[in-house]
Amino acid sequence: MKNLKFHVGIASDIGNIKKINEDNVLVEIGEHREEEFGLFIVCDGLGGLSKGEIASITAVRLFKEWWEQKFSGVIKAGHEAILNSLEETILLANKSIYKYSKENNIKMGTTITVLFIYEGKYYIANVGDSRIYKINRRIVQETEDDSYVAMKVKNKEMTVEEAKRSKMKNVLLQCVGAKENIVVYKKMGSIGDTNAFILCSDGFYNKFQEEEMIENVNKLLKGKDYGQWDYRNNKFKGKHYKGRNYKGGHYESKKYQGGHYQGKDYVDKDYLYKDYGGKNYDIEVQKLALDMIHTVKSREERDNISVIIVLIENEKRKMGIFNRLFGR
Repeated sequence: MKNLKFHVGIASDIGNIKKINEDNVLVEIGEHREEEFGLFIVCDGLGGLSKGEIASITAVRLFKEWWEQKFSGVIKAGHEAILNSLEETILLANKSIYKYSKENNIKMGTTITVLFIYEGKYYIANVGDSRIYKINRRIVQETEDDSYVAMKVKNKEMTVEEAKRSKMKNVLLQCVGAKENIVVYKKMGSIGDTNAFILCSDGFYNKFQEEEMIENVNKLLKGKDYGQWDYRNNKFKGKHYKGRNYKGGHYESKKYQGGHYQGKDYVDKDYLYKDYGGKNYDIEVQKLALDMIHTVKSREERDNISVIIVLIENEKRKMGIFNRLFGR
């Protein structure tokens, strides 16, 4: 697929109850022959266990090493090699976290959902209940939850609506680091006419419905009013924010510096933000990610909340939507 480019919005928040943010996210974007490729990850450290933030940052750091040291060799070996390499890195994270927990007599774990996009293909690897959604004419959940209620729904012992209301919805069958052996869910597909991907933790999708995700993304792509968080009155309002408070990479007193997000709701140093050569083409997408997070917080979500929005620009859409939306 020619001229593939990404426009990314990233947000993570401590939520309304917890004292620390145990989520970690990673975004890495490279370019080859005027086409971008990227790695996108959400890890949700498990608060019910010990040191969830250490488990999630361990997984993120191993994938950062994969990006810097291994992927250039892996992509030459073909599609299956890419999927297998993503799986192997998750298994390495599992081994590392499990070993640490045994040595320190604690129990640790994290979810992980990984999206890698290269040459018009997308590759997914997942353990736990963080999710990846694909959006075009409709929204599709691309991952499978490793949860008790997901198993019940799959076995037709519970409806989707019953699963959403169940007190057991946070019970996981497996995660990264809690036990010695895990099974990684893997899949691949073609980008085709995909408009966007959304990666998120359960703290996000528990309070933000799939219909709202596709509605907000499609409104943004069409240049319509998707709404905005009113910080002064602590509510969601309808007027489209025009970006007048964006100066030098700053957003509402939170600063992007050296690729790291320096906000009080972030506990990690590996939060990466894409800077397009000093020209922030991602302002609108970043606004949407932040507005979504504030909407979830207003609905009294107790857990940490994380979301990555990846808008896909390709040759077909380059001259229309994205020229107008991002001012190219």
